[in-house]
Amino acid sequence: MISIKNSSERLNQLLMEKRMTPTEFARAYDVPKSSISNYLNGKSMMRPKRAEALARKLNVNPEWLLGCNAPRSPLSEKTSCPSAFSAEAARAGIVSAFSENAVSSEPVPSCRRDLISGLTSNDRAVIDAYLKAPENIQKAIRTLLNLS
Repeated sequence: MISIKNSSERLNQLLMEKRMTPTEFARAYDVPKSSISNYLNGKSMMRPKRAEALARKLNVNPEWLLGCNAPRSPLSEKTSCPSAFSAEAARAGIVSAFSENAVSSEPVPSCRRDLISGLTSNDRAVIDAYLKAPENIQKAIRTLLNLS
């Protein structure tokens, strides 16, 4: 299961290992400083696409980076169970974005699939619209939700 707390802890761990400040890390890995701050503080979860790109640069498993119960080391290319992030697997049709529970076009790690399995088509449409919205709109929505 995905864990924003685990993801935050793991990203903090990587910063300590690299002996970098969040600002240095953001510059080095081409991620906005505000996003790094939100990830480190557990305020937001990185999207699978960003996790995949960052994990590749850091040489870690993207599902591990997202806080899933997965090995830290990247999956080997010859694995018999391709990762949800595997572009090769997606092109081959082995892994679909969310299968029948599609919320967006981004692949979802296996540890997140249980989060969307009980959603209605209307729920999925609302989540899809949120995920496609610009970051400032998403932030405004999160603010409104925290007020209620």
